Amino acid sequence: KSLKMNAAFDPYTVTDFSRIMETGIPLLFTLNSMNRSLGEDDPYPFIISKPVEKKLEFIHKLLKGIL
Repeated sequence: KSLKMNAAFDPYTVTDFSRIMETGIPLLFTLNSMNRSLGEDDPYPFIISKPVEKKLEFIHKLLKGIL
């Protein structure tokens, strides 16, 4: 499976949380893969489940003042 992303934006100005997730997941996957190829542990060894994603989205909206 091919992962594609466009990170040509400032995440501090984005209000659409799905855009952050669409960029963050491929980035974390790449970072973990790079470390594994060097024989190192994953720097981000966690899976972001749907309930956790919803909580992160809530915090994002709260901080952006869009709740």
